Amino acid sequence: MARRAWTYWPAHISPVPLDVVWCAFPLEEKPGVKERPALVRSLQLYAQQTKLLVEVTYGSSKIKPNRREVDLIIANYEEMIAAGLPQATRFDLDRNITLPWCKEFFPCREGDSTPIVGHLAPRSVEQLERLKGIRARASAVARKEFKPG
Repeated sequence: MARRAWTYWPAHISPVPLDVVWCAFPLEEKPGVKERPALVRSLQLYAQQTKLLVEVTYGSSKIKPNRREVDLIIANYEEMIAAGLPQATRFDLDRNITLPWCKEFFPCREGDSTPIVGHLAPRSVEQLERLKGIRARASAVARKEFKPG
């Protein structure tokens, strides 16, 4: 990410892991044009513990049923409401990026006062944990199958 002066959110407006935030997910080194939901995976402080970096996972309304085994799909109405999602959403667990917690990357959705729109419901968290296990086992199998030389 190219260095520039970002407009950071104040400390009292900070997400926590498994929050859903509104994000201008970048396709290059600048904020993306289309704003979409993103799932907060982790946080880290930098710049003498005064600035926040947020690792997020890309969210899309393109469900792609063939990725059901590897991506988190939230399509249950109650889970969508808890997460602040306007429609069924697929979080592409292969598309993660760490961004500065600033207004350029995390704008407010129309009618909201912060970019934090919701939090994963317990059932969604359970689904994410199952997916992590499935993905870890698949990765371990792939590593065993690949034997260089």
